[in-house]
Amino acid sequence: MNSSILSGKTYFIRTFGCQMNLHDSERVSGLLDSLGCLEVGEPSDADIVIFMTCCVREAADTRLYGHRSWRLHRSARRRGTSHQPRQR
Repeated sequence: MNSSILSGKTYFIRTFGCQMNLHDSERVSGLLDSLGCLEVGEPSDADIVIFMTCCVREAADTRLYGHRSWRLHRSARRRGTSHQPRQR
């Protein structure tokens, strides 16, 4: 019996960057699976959302922040509010 507080939670991982980032994502996914979490295909369906990015290559970070801004804008449109993401 798995008594993890994460058991039954859902997660989504989006990977930006190189093969090492993909490997790290797979390791995190395996860890979450072993704790009883279930992977889902969309971030909106997840209890836990993980963005795995590269701290060495700026392009991966740039894509992450662009994706974040797009999601915030899309989410605000759904709620009918205006939300401006914080500047880095």
